[in-house]
Amino acid sequence: SCTPSLRLYQPPSCTPSLRLYQPPSCTPSLRLYQPPSCTPSIRLYQPPSCTPSIRLYQPPSCTPSIRIYQPPSCTTSIRLYQPLSCTPSIRLYQPPSCTPNLRLYQPPSCTPNLRLYQPPFCTPSIRLYQPPSCTSSIRLYQPPFCIPS
Repeated sequence: SCTPSLRLYQPPSCTPSLRLYQPPSCTPSLRLYQPPSCTPSIRLYQPPSCTPSIRLYQPPSCTPSIRIYQPPSCTTSIRLYQPLSCTPSIRLYQPPSCTPNLRLYQPPSCTPNLRLYQPPFCTPSIRLYQPPSCTSSIRLYQPPFCIPS
């Protein structure tokens, strides 16, 4: 099982810290949710009471695309889930100076933490950005169960 909690990870080579950013306006917290087993997909989940929508965004200045990566150990691919009740945008933002891909990576065993990884080439911070329709802080959450496939 996945005992360690879900967390954001940034290698020491990145100068500013990796952080989650949410502007002022969303009542429920946004969280990264993983179902009780590795067989279902890992999804970005937002409580229904939140108005903005969740999506991945990459500015044109970034050379390779931002992508979500999942190793072969998990049966279903990692995907983003957006409840119908949300409308604006929550975006995963990668600064222009980041040449390599930004990816959401889960180690094959499911035992280590799921982490947001930024390659050493990135000098600015990577942030999860939510536009002004939400108000509480964005949080990452992972239930205790994570069964590797």
